[in-house]
Amino acid sequence: MMHRSRLLLPCALVAIVLSLSACVKREMVREADWEADFRDLSFPDPNNGWVVGAGGMIAHTTDGGRTWEKQNGETTVDLFAVHFSDDEHGWAVGELGVAIATDNGGMHWRRVQSPTGAMLRGLHFRSRRKVWTVGESWNVFVTQTFGRTWETHSSTAEYPINDILLIDNHHGYAVGDMETILYTKDGGVTWEAQNSWYENEQGRLPVNFQRAVFPTKRIGWIAGTDGSIFKTGDAGNTWLRQESRIPFTDHVRFAVNDIDFYDTKRGVAVADGGHITQTSDGGITWTLRKSGFQTPMTGVGFVSEREVWACGWYGVLLHSDDGGETWEAISGVTAHNLESVQFVTDQRAIAVGTGGTLLTSDDAGQTWVEQKTGQRDTLKSITFVDEKEGWSVGERGIVTHTTDGGETWTYQTGGRGFQLNGVYFLDSTRGWAVGELGTIIYTTDGGRNWAHQKSLDFQSLRAVYFVDPDRGWVVGWPGVVFHTDNGGLTWEKQDTHTFNELYGLHFVDRDYGWVVGQFGEILHTEDGGKTWAFQVSRTQTNLNRVVFLNRDYGMVIGDDGTLLVSMDGGETWEPETSGTDNDLYDFSVSASGVVAVGKGGVVMRYSPEVVPEELDIEELLAPTEPPPPPPIPREDGGWELVRQSAWPTEFQDVSFVDAQHGWAVGTDGVIARTRDGGAKWEPLQSGVKTRLNIVKFVSPTEGWAAGGDGLILHTADGGDTWQEQATSFRRRFTSIFALDSEHVWLSASHGDILATGDGGETWVEQHTDLTTGAIGHVFFATPDEGWAVCAQRTVGGMILHTSDGGEYWEVQTLLEFTPSVVLFFTPKRGMAVSAGGEILATQDGGVNWEEQPRRRLLGLEKVTVTGEQTAWATQRGGRAYFTTNGGASWLPATRETFTSYAFADRDTGWAVNNAQIYHTADGGKNWAAQVDASSQALRVGRFIDANIGWVGGEEGVLLHTADGGSSWDTQREPGDSDLLALHWASSGPSFGWALDSSGMLEFTPDGQKWDPVPNQSKAPRNQRLTAGYMRGFGEAWAVGPMGTVLHNPDGGPDWEDQESHARDTLRDIHLQEHGFGYTVGPLGLIVNTTTAGRRWRHQRSTTGYDLNATYAATPHVGWVVGQYGMVLNTANRGEEWSAQRSHTSAELHDVFALSDMEAYAVGDAGAIVHTVDGGESWVVQDTPIDTPLYAVLMSADGSTLWALGAWGVVMRAPRADQPSAGEAATGSPTG
Repeated sequence: MMHRSRLLLPCALVAIVLSLSACVKREMVREADWEADFRDLSFPDPNNGWVVGAGGMIAHTTDGGRTWEKQNGETTVDLFAVHFSDDEHGWAVGELGVAIATDNGGMHWRRVQSPTGAMLRGLHFRSRRKVWTVGESWNVFVTQTFGRTWETHSSTAEYPINDILLIDNHHGYAVGDMETILYTKDGGVTWEAQNSWYENEQGRLPVNFQRAVFPTKRIGWIAGTDGSIFKTGDAGNTWLRQESRIPFTDHVRFAVNDIDFYDTKRGVAVADGGHITQTSDGGITWTLRKSGFQTPMTGVGFVSEREVWACGWYGVLLHSDDGGETWEAISGVTAHNLESVQFVTDQRAIAVGTGGTLLTSDDAGQTWVEQKTGQRDTLKSITFVDEKEGWSVGERGIVTHTTDGGETWTYQTGGRGFQLNGVYFLDSTRGWAVGELGTIIYTTDGGRNWAHQKSLDFQSLRAVYFVDPDRGWVVGWPGVVFHTDNGGLTWEKQDTHTFNELYGLHFVDRDYGWVVGQFGEILHTEDGGKTWAFQVSRTQTNLNRVVFLNRDYGMVIGDDGTLLVSMDGGETWEPETSGTDNDLYDFSVSASGVVAVGKGGVVMRYSPEVVPEELDIEELLAPTEPPPPPPIPREDGGWELVRQSAWPTEFQDVSFVDAQHGWAVGTDGVIARTRDGGAKWEPLQSGVKTRLNIVKFVSPTEGWAAGGDGLILHTADGGDTWQEQATSFRRRFTSIFALDSEHVWLSASHGDILATGDGGETWVEQHTDLTTGAIGHVFFATPDEGWAVCAQRTVGGMILHTSDGGEYWEVQTLLEFTPSVVLFFTPKRGMAVSAGGEILATQDGGVNWEEQPRRRLLGLEKVTVTGEQTAWATQRGGRAYFTTNGGASWLPATRETFTSYAFADRDTGWAVNNAQIYHTADGGKNWAAQVDASSQALRVGRFIDANIGWVGGEEGVLLHTADGGSSWDTQREPGDSDLLALHWASSGPSFGWALDSSGMLEFTPDGQKWDPVPNQSKAPRNQRLTAGYMRGFGEAWAVGPMGTVLHNPDGGPDWEDQESHARDTLRDIHLQEHGFGYTVGPLGLIVNTTTAGRRWRHQRSTTGYDLNATYAATPHVGWVVGQYGMVLNTANRGEEWSAQRSHTSAELHDVFALSDMEAYAVGDAGAIVHTVDGGESWVVQDTPIDTPLYAVLMSADGSTLWALGAWGVVMRAPRADQPSAGEAATGSPTG
């Protein structure tokens, strides 16, 4: 998607439009060597080889692969198998039962009579006369008459057969889907089934076997889906699975598509994802080899002991001359479709496409270089805001981001796994992406966070375009155009009068725009899309991309090389010669010309040889940039911070190197340090704002901290300064092990480990390729020898071992349970403990592991070995254990539960939890807080005036102040449930109720002593409720998961269900005193009632943002707030909701109305916005904090506003224009 070239477009595009018919140089600067997916190959000798594939493609070499020529196979269907017995005689089979044969090396191929109309997948013959083939029909076919007649041999197969192999005149195998293995010992007359499962086998999925190879009559291999390679040494009586090392994709491994062995030792297998695995010991060990591609590899074959060939999709041909250890690309330019292209400077262009293809050009598109991204998903669209920063989107909701002009890319969390087809950024922060199932996502922070602007729908959205921060359009199928005039807060469908797929759009201003699509569709609007008119394209081909310079000059590209130009705003479109018949999907413009990309990796370049004299450059270069946005309205709300935790963070981990020097890390990039054993903790500047969940120091000066998305920080001066260590790794880290200041390992998700041997100067990714789960824990006894534990894919776990520092990990033992910790007291003596308390011990470095008597060691996670017999371990759930006898017994060290521990010796230790750091000097018997402050988030409150009030929230904490917040006393200790509502029946402290997330009510007669309401039970179905509202003498409503709405009529023990007709988790509820009210939830969900909840009905919110809070100000007027500063207002009981500009992109968590005209909303980063005109204009108020705010309310006497938030934040502001108490709020003042 292109929008940068507003100053490059005029000269280049108009010159080309005006002179395409005469003075434009057309160049095909890139085309694939083979525009086909290769499926199989055959080399009968080192010189002669054939490869076949999609569309009837056949290519042949007579010089060992140095040159290749196409052959005419007399078919256009896909061919799946080819076999040559010598340099003259060969067969190929494929779709629709097609079979072709040649007896002169492919100079002439002839169609032979087919035995079936079903797809043929496998082919084999030992003599020229007797040819075998198999496929989707489940039968085995053989011809002995050169294809004139066929015999059909019924098999016991119930699924398609993919390959057949005759070892000699009697013995053979056929393999297929769903574990099909067939064996014949009578020359194929009869076939019997073999079984690849062994007794009590667990942890694998049924396999579709693709290929078989037998170097001898008894020894053979079969390969298939889920990375499967099986070996038999007894002619198929038993089959044992070998560890192929083929990596995982999601929960399964990439499929192995072909396998070949030169003898019983040397073999190569190829798989999807561009993976090649090779063995030299008969499969005892398989090693992944680099192919240089991410596309499916489909065929492989040995020519000699050292020479191997492989082929794959998009015309990939590879050659190895060392038995498959290293590979060279022979195919040259591959045929990956190029979906999108953009110039980022006059000279540099970037294109993306299928299989994660990314090409760059630094000479205005004349030459192109393919970048190795490691990405396998198709990238559908690309956009840049300057020469450095850009984004691409594609399959599985993928979003990638670059800040160095496309040299390196990082992942961002995007669209729920649904394919994204288009992306557009206005600047470095604000952008949109669209895709399948009606997906529209939006970011205001450069893609670090994305939110859904539109609820899911059965639509395929293809492209997005904005002319300014407010006005944008989205197009797609079926014939849909959506428009927003508020930056996507709400989207309205425009009437196009078509059901054709719409692929591209462009607007030159807020009124004039064009849309192109299926079957030559061109639509035009002159009023911002209120009305769309059809324009005559004079073509029936699909049109994919349109760009207009101004209201006159435009260009369109499409399938079959279609290129159209217009000089009158589309009233007439003239076809021009594009120079290719390939489908063109996108184009981009620089000062020197236009580059178009498309099917088969084609790149066309159009450059004007002369600029037409009639081109008025000065007029065309008139400024088109939108004016800068107006300044954000701000005011001083008089907010004063009266309470906050000393450390506004959730500490995640702690590390000590001795009894004095320690560090703790937490959320928002917080790092704390002590140099006196914790008597004083000081903040350090990490330079990041992301969560840090791991810290490890090896000396008082050197240490590391790590966080999400592969973040690694390093310090060499005790934390005074931190540097981010460069890595492209983007997994979540689970643990760290530092052997010394040089050798460090970080375990991560997806079976990956990140390792350094030079203190972090360089980090190397170690892919175990053995699990889809996380590596739970690693332990190294030396720089070379180490162990790791992880889960198997389905059942049980594994202990892994390495003897080369982690370059290669092998399975040391398979277990029926999943170990969570592995540790060694000496290089030979170690143990592993599972989450369920199972213990394994080894005395020989893991060669043998023996199960020990189970002890109460549930879920050990973090281990610190302090000697040959002593170690500390942290239990999942937060308790610590220690051993003094090498793990023979473990004793509990604490009764308390903490997030993480660190011990300097047997007695001295530290622990972190929430915003607190604790210390013990007696081995955990007693713990004292070193950083002491209540850190729970506050979400509800009640204030009588500027001095007396109550606040509560997370973990059910309830605090009281009588001096305006200078001091607080705890009236309710933290527990398992959150407080959802506080309510008093009068303006004084008497007759109050508190509601928690379990549905339990407490009552106070005086605001001091709280007691549970008698005879009550928890909420129905034991649900954890999310929000509550109370009024009158204890009447309450509560909402929660699965659309739950509960009603308590009198503050008593009984709750009743109210049917909301929603199935999502409801997040807030508020009712006006006359029974009008709303409850809200994710993806724009609003449900309203006019009968105090007896009846609820859905309302249309026109947004896909998550909605967090609501307030019914009057029977007619209400507000709703949510993600990205979303504010919705209704003046007609919710029949219509309109978006209001809040002037903040922070997520809003609460809204409070003082009247139908005045309201406040609060949210993340200390955001407070205020309106006095019913929301026509909102003003941002300055606050002294940047932590999230969750509630805003006013004191009962109307004198003071209060705001509550994370980390125990309480703020107050005087009410400048104080209404009477009766006017203070129409609803409850509980916030």
